[in-house]
Amino acid sequence: ADDHKMASLQFWLGLLMLAMFGFWAYEAIFGNTATFDNVSAKANNIIFSVIMFLIGALIFYNGILTKIIVKKFKEYTKKLEYEPHKSIPLLASNVRDSYPKCLHYVQMMVKRNYFKNARIDEEGKHLIFEAPETIRPFMGKTLTIDGVVFKIDICPACGEIVRTPEGQEEICGNCGVKLPQPLKEETASNNIQSV
Repeated sequence: ADDHKMASLQFWLGLLMLAMFGFWAYEAIFGNTATFDNVSAKANNIIFSVIMFLIGALIFYNGILTKIIVKKFKEYTKKLEYEPHKSIPLLASNVRDSYPKCLHYVQMMVKRNYFKNARIDEEGKHLIFEAPETIRPFMGKTLTIDGVVFKIDICPACGEIVRTPEGQEEICGNCGVKLPQPLKEETASNNIQSV
């Protein structure tokens, strides 16, 4: 959500800078030269407006790129939630992207920390989520903090560490995916007996 807001801010700020300094550069180059006292003032004005125009273009481009990545992240996490091997070629097929394009977006998401505690394997074929060493002993277990019992898990879609008070529905705060609930022991034993 924060990145989406930042992307919108960058988009509009960049667009404003493009318009404002683009107009300023146009006026400095083609406009009435009577407003400038000398040639060096005109040259400085042109250089300044062109530099600011380019900075605006960079901000605008980054805003558009961030919007695309946020949109792709939401799309990818919906597909990865149910894919146990986190296969990037399979993800590319499921979202109808080419493998190189999908891999590029996943690399950008890992680099920008959209996928938490994640890395891509050496072959570039799988996204791997690894809980930090300090959290691993508590994964799938409960932990009592200030009298509140929390369940610690890792999100299957984005790798975020999810801490949920026991008895509440586990929802990832990073991507919004509902974590799968383990079968209760009696339900699991009933299913085994009925087979």
